[in-house]
Amino acid sequence: MATKHGGFKRSAILFGIVGLVIIIIIVSYTLLQPPKATSNEEDVSAALVELSSDEQDVSAALDESPSDEQDVSVTLDETPIENGIHPWAGDSPTGLITGTIAEKTYWQTNKNADSPGTFYIYMDVSDAYLKDNTDYDVQVSVTYFDSGNGKLALQYDSSTNAFMNAPLIAYTNTDTWKTHTYLLTNAYFGNRTNGGDFRFSIQGDSSPESSNIALRIASVNVVKKAKPLPGTEISVTNPDLKFVGRWEKSSDAVYKSYWGGSYMKTNFTGTRVSVKLANSASIYVSIDGGEDVLYSGVSGTVNLTPTALASGSHSLRIASASENDMLLVEGLELDAGADLQPTELHENLIEFVGDSITSGYLNSKITLSGFAWLTGEQLGTEHTQIAFPGICLVDNIQCFSPNSIGMSNQFFKMQSVYDVDSPLWDFNEYQARAVVINLGTNDSGFSVTDDDFQQTYISFLQNVRSKYPAADIFVMRPFNGSKAFPTIKAIKAVQDGGDDKLRYIDTTGWITTEDTVDGVHPSDAGHAKIAEKLVPLLSPYMD
Repeated sequence: MATKHGGFKRSAILFGIVGLVIIIIIVSYTLLQPPKATSNEEDVSAALVELSSDEQDVSAALDESPSDEQDVSVTLDETPIENGIHPWAGDSPTGLITGTIAEKTYWQTNKNADSPGTFYIYMDVSDAYLKDNTDYDVQVSVTYFDSGNGKLALQYDSSTNAFMNAPLIAYTNTDTWKTHTYLLTNAYFGNRTNGGDFRFSIQGDSSPESSNIALRIASVNVVKKAKPLPGTEISVTNPDLKFVGRWEKSSDAVYKSYWGGSYMKTNFTGTRVSVKLANSASIYVSIDGGEDVLYSGVSGTVNLTPTALASGSHSLRIASASENDMLLVEGLELDAGADLQPTELHENLIEFVGDSITSGYLNSKITLSGFAWLTGEQLGTEHTQIAFPGICLVDNIQCFSPNSIGMSNQFFKMQSVYDVDSPLWDFNEYQARAVVINLGTNDSGFSVTDDDFQQTYISFLQNVRSKYPAADIFVMRPFNGSKAFPTIKAIKAVQDGGDDKLRYIDTTGWITTEDTVDGVHPSDAGHAKIAEKLVPLLSPYMD
């Protein structure tokens, strides 16, 4: 028994010693290990691992994304200072020019660079700040050097178009740095503008790139803004929306304009206004009688007040830029609580009828630079332009317009010569106080005989009189004298038939070839000269 008890005791002591050694080893191993990383420290460790492979991406991961009140920006220098915006030159990056003016560094386009030329400066906003946006309005500010007479163009990735055109900003040749701020209410910024979110150029697509002046940009700033509360929707049928020209109003959902220079006008309250377009078109917009601003190729809900207006009452006019711009207007959108105010049209309306010269072809603002628009504006009347480039007076002659349709036929239709099945126009929609006709320039180039021209003109004038029984009708001699004699004979024949409100306007000497773009079509200055002659002739008949 004693032997057995002594063996057990020795075994217990041995097991105790082994256990103590194991505990010491475990404790020592634990003390030698580094502290366990917290979840945040694990994220940083992962970011630091990324840093070795892609420093730029890791820097973005380590930076806290800007809040709604913060912005992202870039200062353009030989090495740009990027704060959430990455710039590059296109389409030939090696053609980029850098420099300094008035202590500001800049990037400059270079039309003489290797083909296809360095015509654009692209911007890509950090995806961490804004990507596939539907929640914010976006404010873009650009500092540019105002030199020359071009126009600053911004194209951006919008909800409906990867190259949406913002309003063109006209240079004023001050040779100073200026900053312009755009408010983009439909910016998507999904990197679809050739891999970026927006790009700047000069003149955009409104003139040949090879003739563009240089664009110099010093900096760009972008800030996202909370969208305002839903505004007041104005139906296109609102009686205080006034439409001038030939509009189709068969649907209460959308009104359609035809012929260049058709316009709508109204008065409204509030600080902002947008127009809702169901198609893509170029429009000129004037607010409070100010300069007409071009919105090129826009559609959807188009913000017309990138800079908020002062609170109060304002006027608005929206005009189609040319005969190619049919407007499908669904209505307006105003500030919450804002509304339209009583709007009246002038009691007098002048209807101008003609070809490319009357439509403003080759002019800076197309329809709005033409003598017809200028004359109506200077007389303070409403005005329409039933005109189409290349059209003849005589029907079934190809001329330069499509479908071989002459104005002697198409004038009485709602739509232009593009629409061979156009319905007749309802002349009860409005009555012109005066009609001014300038036709014959194209007929002279397509072997129309003087006799055919004269007989067609007689019938045309009689038909116009039947639609506008009380109007004064003025027939202008074509500025280059084409078909002047058969024009005069046609007028005399109608006058001899008893029309004592038909008159001839002799335009001899009004303009010279120096006042034209190509020897035929008046320049902006030429159209201004024509309006200067025409206004005092028409003014006595506007009382």
